[in-house]
Amino acid sequence: MVKFNGQKLGLKRWTLVTQLEQNFGESLNQKGAVLIPGNTATTFPGLEGSKAFDISSLHLIHQFGKANVLIFGKINMVDVADATRFSGGAGIDAFWNVNFAAPVSGILPPYMLGAISIIKTNTLKYTFMVYDPRNYANQFPTPFEKGITFNAGIEKEIPIGAKKGTHAVSFRYSTQDGADLYNLGDISLPSP
Repeated sequence: MVKFNGQKLGLKRWTLVTQLEQNFGESLNQKGAVLIPGNTATTFPGLEGSKAFDISSLHLIHQFGKANVLIFGKINMVDVADATRFSGGAGIDAFWNVNFAAPVSGILPPYMLGAISIIKTNTLKYTFMVYDPRNYANQFPTPFEKGITFNAGIEKEIPIGAKKGTHAVSFRYSTQDGADLYNLGDISLPSP
């Protein structure tokens, strides 16, 4: 990962982030008929042929205020999850399983093209996102051709007993066409 500090170029509060990823070896994923990848580190960008390499991040960060940021471009959401308090590690430094390394939501792709704004106040953290709903791992399709997703969240730190805790509410809306999950029946396997 390379970060270019814009202040050195006269662009105060701007940072350019780029990250190249290469996977090699064998993976336990897809073994044992599990639905959720057991090893996050070898899931993204992949292992087969050209899918083993990707520019997983190429985005600009603009800091405004003391703790507020605007991020836009191609963003590796597995790395974003790495900065959270309760998950992260990208399948390398902590848990391997994607449930703990980068919790899946079904609507947030692992590599996305879009924008994220995070605004922190003394008591709340607000997150606003606008992005293409498709996964941008190993590809760069025509942006927003299949739809757009809007995501907003509010988070508050609330201690639980003597431990740090967080309560959050998020709202999501996407214009992407998809399957009606109520019509799938009792047993179904999700498509990748």
